[in-house]
Amino acid sequence: MAWTKNIVEIGPYRWSYVLLQDGFQRVTQPHLPCSGGVISTEQIANLLADLLLAKITLGLLPTVTRLEQTQILFNPDSVDTTAMATAAKVVNDAERASCAAHFKPPFGG
Repeated sequence: MAWTKNIVEIGPYRWSYVLLQDGFQRVTQPHLPCSGGVISTEQIANLLADLLLAKITLGLLPTVTRLEQTQILFNPDSVDTTAMATAAKVVNDAERASCAAHFKPPFGG
């Protein structure tokens, strides 16, 4: 399944991104994911979309944390979305392993 993105200008200083899977629209984001504010530049829209595509590629849900959004908003020229997604994967895998180690089925099964 191929994922792609479209970046769309929806008004003055307002941008949106759309993620498509095999040509079908799956995610439309007309505002900042964590705060509901305006995506004010094409660069920020691209970075947010790239982060989600990187997460999808790694098998993660397409979510953006407040920390990720803040890094993109305040340091857009130095953001590495692949590294951000990889860090999210490491945390996700560690949490899963921790839960699996502590989970005991209720009826011995």
